Amino acid sequence: MSDSPPILASTLPAFSAADGKPIFVYDCEVFSNLFLCILCDGVQWLQFDHSTIPALLRFVTDKGKVLAGFNSHAYDDKLLQYLVRHPSSTPADLFALSQRIIEPAADARDPVPWFEKPWAYSIDVLQLLNGRGSLKEWECRSGFPVVVESAADFMLPCPPELVEAVTTYCHNDVAATVQLLRQYWPLVEMRTALARRFNLQEIIYTYSEPKLAQTTFLTLHQRRSGQPAREVRAAALANPDNTRTVFPFSELMSQKLAFTTPPFQELHRCLQRGSLRGSGDGRAWAMDVPDLDLSRPLPLAGTSYALGIGGLHSVDHAGIEAATTESLIFDLDATSYYPSIIIAEGIYPRQLGPEFVQDMTQLRNQRLEAKRSGDKMTADALKIVLNSTYGKLNDQWSPLRSVVDAHRVTLNGQLFLLMLIEQLGALGCEILSANTDGVTIRCPMALAGEPLQGTIAHWQSQTGLVLESSQFSRICRRDVNSYIARTTDGKIKTKGAFNPESGKGDGSVIKDAAVGYLLDGVDPAHSIATEQDPTAFLFYQRVKNGGKVHWGEREVGSIVRWYASVNGESIRRKNPNGSWAILPHGQTSVLAMDITSWKRLDLRSLDVAHYVSEAWKLIREIEPEKSLYQQLSFL
Repeated sequence: MSDSPPILASTLPAFSAADGKPIFVYDCEVFSNLFLCILCDGVQWLQFDHSTIPALLRFVTDKGKVLAGFNSHAYDDKLLQYLVRHPSSTPADLFALSQRIIEPAADARDPVPWFEKPWAYSIDVLQLLNGRGSLKEWECRSGFPVVVESAADFMLPCPPELVEAVTTYCHNDVAATVQLLRQYWPLVEMRTALARRFNLQEIIYTYSEPKLAQTTFLTLHQRRSGQPAREVRAAALANPDNTRTVFPFSELMSQKLAFTTPPFQELHRCLQRGSLRGSGDGRAWAMDVPDLDLSRPLPLAGTSYALGIGGLHSVDHAGIEAATTESLIFDLDATSYYPSIIIAEGIYPRQLGPEFVQDMTQLRNQRLEAKRSGDKMTADALKIVLNSTYGKLNDQWSPLRSVVDAHRVTLNGQLFLLMLIEQLGALGCEILSANTDGVTIRCPMALAGEPLQGTIAHWQSQTGLVLESSQFSRICRRDVNSYIARTTDGKIKTKGAFNPESGKGDGSVIKDAAVGYLLDGVDPAHSIATEQDPTAFLFYQRVKNGGKVHWGEREVGSIVRWYASVNGESIRRKNPNGSWAILPHGQTSVLAMDITSWKRLDLRSLDVAHYVSEAWKLIREIEPEKSLYQQLSFL
């Protein structure tokens, strides 16, 4: 046992669950000759190996204790559950079990058994984060000070001289999981709020958001009907809607659809003669409309649009739009679009019946009441449930599955949005952009009051949906999925290539510098030179499918973090087929796996010109000519 971890020294209180139970974050490492388990409650640390398994089992077999980990529900929990029932297991036994967990038998004749947890319950941080990314990726993305890969190959016996390094590696993974759990603790609290409201079991702390939504609806259904989840799942498999591969659009379209101008009316008529066609297994779908070429954008109301299985979007041109004294820019978004369509259209899977819509309506009303009363935690939790439910309609493993209803939601979502676009265009507004659940418009000042509000109210009354409106003073757009906008009250909205939180840790200082220039004309070189956060300069990449990353001639593993430098080595990926590729921003670089001693990057080592050049490259994707002139003038 140890009270002083080598990687993380926490100054915060130990964890405790909502019911007062202590929470220990843990991680297991398994080699054919070594088993290691390290636990931490945020303050004290405990370490066990294969020689102290009895002590480990005495510690974890405690119903008053909660265990948490990263991907622990699918891996580490199984190891401990197995150990409880086979306490004399050797490292070789646990290694064999580990391989069965990691690579299950294809024919499923040798599944790893599930046992009741001997501790209170589990929290899986990976599922709190919706299953997005590995622990190492989160360490890089969150700017953690140390990113460590195992010094030993898990497929080989651990050499005695590397046991200490493996122990440090395990400590670091636990420390990172502790920090992530603290950082995203509200996601635990939201599940607690749902558990209390609907009397859900503690296993929800190991569920992703879609599975959490599914569990909530199945619980409501069982409470009302007495039908257990396994019977609903069987009914979903028997639902004929889930075996069809052709759905005529006329069967899917809402009776509320109404267009008033010839181009939109003709589109509506063409779609009514079309259908959705699926592959034999029902996983791939395509729109079949004989009278329309949907491979090309459709010109409507002065803009072109792409229709597809997933949703509608406009074909946007790069550029900058700003509000003027003659016109304003409005962003109109449908509130909880897909759940609202389900409610307004009365859409429900056959196996759940129309009460599904009642449950959806009840949850929406409870969320609105929670918002009005200031109960943000409950409101956010119910929002997750509402917005995550749609995806389960087309999940082949879900008891909520109803393929026809999934397509009914997306098709009508596109057509309702086209109704709005038609009405706004007829009013005299310019459609700047449209995507899935909203539209951005330029509205003449004379129409920005009652005429616009009247059009919005008319569409809402037709569809039963609700629009939320915000006003932009400026929007800089590369394409429909990448833009920066500033609202009239000074808030900044970014998406895609300009969102520092999207994608990999790809040098957020570059995006910030581009945003500073596009919104306020700040020289990117100034933004980059004055950046105080050294992690903003970092890039990272995880290589999958057996590839390895090399820094110069040195192999560094499957994940690497670095910064662009004037005097470093190249970062290259070696693919399983033997080919090589230099990673983006990796031409000349310095590794940054351990930044515990950093206070400020040494600008003499940093390749400032690379970051400035990349910022201008991003800017030129919006302003190709003007920004090039500006860059030359800054130089």
